[in-house]
Amino acid sequence: MKHYLLACLLLVSISASATHFSGAYLRYEYTGTPLQYTIELTLYKTCESGSIDLPSFIKVRAKSAYKSLDISKNLPIVSNDTLQPYCQGTTNSCMNITATYPGYIVAVYKDTIALPTASNDWRLVFSNSNRNFGIDNIQGASGQSYYIDAIIDSTSNNTSSLMPDNPPHILFANDTARIPLTASDADGDDIRYKLINPEFDQGMNIPYYNGYSVAAPFGAGGVCQIDGDNNLVLMSPSAGKFTLALQIGEYRNNKLVAYTVRDFVIICIGAQTGNNGLSIPKAVDKDKFNTFTCPGKNNTLNLSYVDPAPGDSVYVSISTPNLSGWTFNTSTTNGIGQGKSTINWTTPASLNPAVLKHFDFKVTVRDNACRQTGEATYIYTVETRYCRADSVWPGDANSDKIVDLYDPLAVALAYNDTGATRINASSNWSGQSCDPWPSSFLNNIDKKHSDCDGNGKTDTADLNIIALNYTKTHKKGGGRSSEKTTADPTLTFDHTGITPNPDSIVTLNITLGDAANTVQTIYGLAANIKIDGLALSAPPVITYNNSWLGNNTNTLSFTKDITNTSVDWAYSRTNKTNTNGNGILAQITFQIPATATDGQLVTLSYDKAKLIDKDGIEILNFGTMEDTFYVRKPSSIYNFNSTVSDIHLYPNPSNNNLYAELNSNKSGNIIITIHDIAGKSLSRKDAAVSVGKNTLPLQAGNLHPGVYIINISDSHGSVNYNLRWVKQ
Repeated sequence: MKHYLLACLLLVSISASATHFSGAYLRYEYTGTPLQYTIELTLYKTCESGSIDLPSFIKVRAKSAYKSLDISKNLPIVSNDTLQPYCQGTTNSCMNITATYPGYIVAVYKDTIALPTASNDWRLVFSNSNRNFGIDNIQGASGQSYYIDAIIDSTSNNTSSLMPDNPPHILFANDTARIPLTASDADGDDIRYKLINPEFDQGMNIPYYNGYSVAAPFGAGGVCQIDGDNNLVLMSPSAGKFTLALQIGEYRNNKLVAYTVRDFVIICIGAQTGNNGLSIPKAVDKDKFNTFTCPGKNNTLNLSYVDPAPGDSVYVSISTPNLSGWTFNTSTTNGIGQGKSTINWTTPASLNPAVLKHFDFKVTVRDNACRQTGEATYIYTVETRYCRADSVWPGDANSDKIVDLYDPLAVALAYNDTGATRINASSNWSGQSCDPWPSSFLNNIDKKHSDCDGNGKTDTADLNIIALNYTKTHKKGGGRSSEKTTADPTLTFDHTGITPNPDSIVTLNITLGDAANTVQTIYGLAANIKIDGLALSAPPVITYNNSWLGNNTNTLSFTKDITNTSVDWAYSRTNKTNTNGNGILAQITFQIPATATDGQLVTLSYDKAKLIDKDGIEILNFGTMEDTFYVRKPSSIYNFNSTVSDIHLYPNPSNNNLYAELNSNKSGNIIITIHDIAGKSLSRKDAAVSVGKNTLPLQAGNLHPGVYIINISDSHGSVNYNLRWVKQ
């Protein structure tokens, strides 16, 4: 097709046609004066032959349909820089117009605008006559207007979110890049990202060429999505020039109140030799992006960053605000795979929150990958307030605006700490004033929040208030996205030795780690436990016998029944010291319904699992694993004369190692056959069994991941048993 030819020519030689902007981002900040906002427009331009010069002024319009108003403002250029996303020594087209690697120039335009009247439908608009030349995925790009907008509710004095990093302008074909989306919001709004169709006017989408779409901007075989950790995951299977648009929405109480748009071009070039992948360190401590301080408060922020690529170094640099009378002490530790930083300061007693409403720390992290360097900038916004204005919501022990399974961990971290009692304290779900305590959690949250009952001491009595107000939320909401990894050690269950007959009571061990994978420096954990496959008449019960985490003198435990098959669980030490260990943490007990049928699959799993150390820092090097077993009727009922009984497979699911465990009432031979889901026989094993318990290894390493049926039979036809196995 013609547009493919144009892109290929553009990558090997430079077109003489004029090219226009290749990216734009429009945002605003409330100045503190009613109806007055600072507008900031960022423009990107590719260094290409015939490209236009960046103008000295750019016009931005402000429109209100409700008020029938349309005004404009000419923004002057305030900065002009050349981006360098490559390793040192790489020549790009801004250095040499014929270079293979494209170069980009970024310019920022900025000024203040005064809106003539208050309205909740003001819209800032940047529109330019033409887009960049030679785009592969949208039709007639060079003839379409460049359009982005941002909405303002001038009745709420909102400041739009800030996306500090430049968009990814360069990718290598067939390399998957994960770009952290790092927008922050000074108002504390929840930020949600959405890929949208590029527009040429308000609500007017530019059509895609056949084979391309919002979900597939790189065409068939490409990847473009936002994962659960707010990473923009990109992969193009071929060279080309592609336009993407990203909406950054701000939500309060689950309602969209504002958004900004970033529209940009990605040039994908053919893969080169060496390490081409784009690997960017990501922030571990997402709950610290928004915190607070008050006059006279001692503050500590401990921050951590990890790089997903093995062997990459993480380098951390911190930029602190220049505030008269303030002293910020920072330290950084760079390392392989992980970098850390600490920021300490004492807020001056003279702070006036009405004058200085908030300030930001800017932390830049990068790795040493080449041919591209991975870099991300994270903004940590510190809100200022008078200390008593930081209300305690009874039950929200970690002050994350929701009462959930993580709040007992905050109680454990502050266990036996004392401070000011809450005046007129109650368990009612309302913000209640309290003087600050002398210490804070490492995310700078005052430990007074852990005193849920308001008596001036944090202890197990506070767990009752958590249970009372469970799942309640307050201002601006309560989402959480915990970091998880698939690394060992593993949080799982162990059903060894149970007799899962209908109407029987079974007890499984809850385990964390094993002899080969010991958990280091752990203080506590929390998780949601789910039991699927059974209609239980009552929720499970969790007990603690011989737990390696501690005993009843130095631990607390908390459970909240969500349904009969789902329970939130927290378990932690309370003595301010970490421990190491592995094995059994607790036991979970429930009754199998009498109506359960033979062969019914039962699955136990964890969701939202989180481990912490004594400082409240999240532990990432662990994984979770499901455990499954089948309901079995007693063998005397369904096959009294069988050679074998009590048959089960373990581990299930599993990778290459699989075992069949069974009891036999006499010596003999059995046949074990593995079938695919369609019934095709894949392997057969003839095995001898002896009286009693038998454990038989099965050869399954050559099978692809999927679902298989394991058939166990004997030569007399008295046993013919099918078991389901999941190969991971």
